[in-house]
Amino acid sequence: MKPIKINSLASKDYAEALLYYNNESPEKAQSFIDNIDSLLQAIQQHPRLFNRVRGNVRRYFKKPFPYAIYYYEEQESINIVAITHMRRDSSHWMDRITKQK
Repeated sequence: MKPIKINSLASKDYAEALLYYNNESPEKAQSFIDNIDSLLQAIQQHPRLFNRVRGNVRRYFKKPFPYAIYYYEEQESINIVAITHMRRDSSHWMDRITKQK
């Protein structure tokens, strides 16, 4: 399995979402953590399984949380570009692709 690399902006996305859910309740925050961990494990195990949304960038999400992980695969790693709310404008993560490549 390829290692997952989470860029600093995706980490910031995650921290902001976690803070939001923690303010609602610690239980909801833990459920969010578990959900994201599950998504990351699935991406690492089957990186080509999920739909492409732009070029080589893929997206994976799973209910009950409206957050998706946007990522692309390289020869040596899987790069997480964003962990963001599904209603957020796609430019939020698309700008990150061009800056990284």
